[in-house]
Amino acid sequence: MAASRDYETSVIQKLNNLPMTWHKWVEEQSDRYTEEKETYEFEAPCGAPIGSKSDPCMKDPNKSVLKNDDGAINWDDPNILSPKMTYESYINYTVLDAVIMEAAEFAGLTWNQDSMTFKISTIEIPLSTKKTPYRPQLDEEAEPEDDEEEET
Repeated sequence: MAASRDYETSVIQKLNNLPMTWHKWVEEQSDRYTEEKETYEFEAPCGAPIGSKSDPCMKDPNKSVLKNDDGAINWDDPNILSPKMTYESYINYTVLDAVIMEAAEFAGLTWNQDSMTFKISTIEIPLSTKKTPYRPQLDEEAEPEDDEEEET
């Protein structure tokens, strides 16, 4: 139950249920499910971040921001104080889940599901030939087993 609390933990639980050789195989495929994304680290000397992605704070305010040929900010500019652009790795759990499923198929841990089509009116439920056992009516009072119980 705890492993299915969110999608990421359920995918990791699925990975942990693989045999160790296939678990290692999935880890070797990390280039398929690990992606890089841009992140920005802001300087905050007084508690508030300075600069923005569209207008970075410069060490020398008299110099303008260097730009690439396409007009985008060149984040390798040594004059940029804040923010600094870095790349952070993260796991794409949807792709990881597909790689785990592929490993499970290679390991022979999955099975095909065959579907059957039939007319519903052709299904017959076999009925029992046994008679229902006799049961006393609910409105009749049961008689006490011993006379001694009545006296007490």
